[in-house]
Amino acid sequence: MPQLHTKLSERMANKRRVKPGKFMMAFDDLTKMVDVLFIGLDGEHLGEVQVAASPAGRRTVEKLFPEYVIHWFDTFGSARPFFPDDWKTVTLVLPCLLQEMAGMGLQHNLPKDLLGQVPINELCPDQFAALMAAGADDQGVRSAMWSLSENKIEIIGDSSKFN
Repeated sequence: MPQLHTKLSERMANKRRVKPGKFMMAFDDLTKMVDVLFIGLDGEHLGEVQVAASPAGRRTVEKLFPEYVIHWFDTFGSARPFFPDDWKTVTLVLPCLLQEMAGMGLQHNLPKDLLGQVPINELCPDQFAALMAAGADDQGVRSAMWSLSENKIEIIGDSSKFN
């Protein structure tokens, strides 16, 4: 049976539509919900991604670049109080890292389908962080991406990982 379109039916249809939810939480809670946080930096080098990770998150990031040694640091600067003591950080420059790995004949486990969609020199900082977050999600770890340009954090992956 055809549906009559009235102002009331349109309002009711709009109420039924799912809207993305937003909520506020303390930063301390984020480190309980995820194992690794990726931040795309708009800095000196194209493709800089700062990674903050728990021990499980570090193992996952290292799985993204097997046979490549990543040197993790305890230094978070003024953000140190916001991270648990067992979290460490590193800043990776993805285009340089991928080029160096290819030159040494090493493979990476970043999503190749995503890498093939846009030339790497045309990606924005958030896209570099999202690429790393997607790779971490593929490895089965709980991850998040902090977009500095939009000033928001997105948790990556399906919600069953967070229960």
